[in-house]
Amino acid sequence: MADSGLDMSGKMGIILLMLTVAILFGALSLAFFSAPTVGAYEIPWLFYANTLVLIGSSALLQGAWMRRQEANGKVWIKGAIIMGGIFLLGQLAAYGELWQSGMWIDVSGRKMQFLYALSGLHGLHLIGGLIFLGVVLGRFQRNESRIFELALYFWHFLGVLWVYLMLVLILGV
Repeated sequence: MADSGLDMSGKMGIILLMLTVAILFGALSLAFFSAPTVGAYEIPWLFYANTLVLIGSSALLQGAWMRRQEANGKVWIKGAIIMGGIFLLGQLAAYGELWQSGMWIDVSGRKMQFLYALSGLHGLHLIGGLIFLGVVLGRFQRNESRIFELALYFWHFLGVLWVYLMLVLILGV
């Protein structure tokens, strides 16, 4: 069955959004690597744990997609949303650890400032993704697979983006 114009415009819109976000983070990554190394920074251990949480969330959402015709598919979406929320809370806890250890934005080196900028911007995009998943959850019973598919693409993209950002932060130490 061919995509209708609305389906294609939705896919094009999500592709353009992901491309724009990728360009933003690519540019910030280049700036990160070109920033002078003044002062050390540490990647909080919670960033590593949160990576696993976000991968788990993506896996749950994929499971929901595979079960979208079943009644229990909604439970899988809720699990993905909860894990996404746990990721965000874990990021806030990681910031708390950094602040307690004296790794403030204003007193740290440029690399530390980029750690906050990269992870913070990703967190903002993740909040948008959670809102998107909330819409999917609300429409789940109406069998709105089109919007679900778009949310799935975006959520997986955010997971891949986080793994990329972790690699950038690890290589930049």
